[in-house]
Amino acid sequence: MTRSIRCYSLCLVFTTVTLLFFAGVAAGVQPCRTVPQRSRVDLKAAYAFSFNTVSKPEFFSVLPSYSYILNRFGSEDLGLDVEVVLEGLFDYYTEPETGYGYGAIPMLRLNLINRVLVPYISAGSGPYYLDLTVHELGQKFNFKSQAEFGLRAPFGNGWSAEAAYRAQHVSNLGMSDRNDGINSHQVVFGFAYRF
Repeated sequence: MTRSIRCYSLCLVFTTVTLLFFAGVAAGVQPCRTVPQRSRVDLKAAYAFSFNTVSKPEFFSVLPSYSYILNRFGSEDLGLDVEVVLEGLFDYYTEPETGYGYGAIPMLRLNLINRVLVPYISAGSGPYYLDLTVHELGQKFNFKSQAEFGLRAPFGNGWSAEAAYRAQHVSNLGMSDRNDGINSHQVVFGFAYRF
């Protein structure tokens, strides 16, 4: 059941991303050639708890990231940004025992640009090292996949505040006999600076 939920979630996110992209192209929206301030750095903090697991891991995260707008369809008043993101993961586990997780996740993000409140979706997967011994994973080197929905509120001079929900899955892709995986809900808050 866990694997089918994960596959369904990832397919849903990537289908949504693809449909939004082609809907903009089909509507005749022209790409914006001049996007000022293409780069952004974020610093976020998060709390996560697992579901459908025996070990019930809980953890806090610090999530620095760098993003770059590949293209903008529309204008700054109403548009769609296609953005690539590289996010670092520094997780501190409090349950079932204390420990750490480290990783880096490349992601694709779509931002519905406007001047008030910017909704976004993103998804990605990358390598992840977990120094805990948990029932669901048979080794320390794993992969973390995530899908995210968030809101960004610009408040001046390139700064913005963010809040998001993430669904995450950690597994070793079958490299170990134990590979039930860890599924987590994550609540994320942070700040970003566009330059």
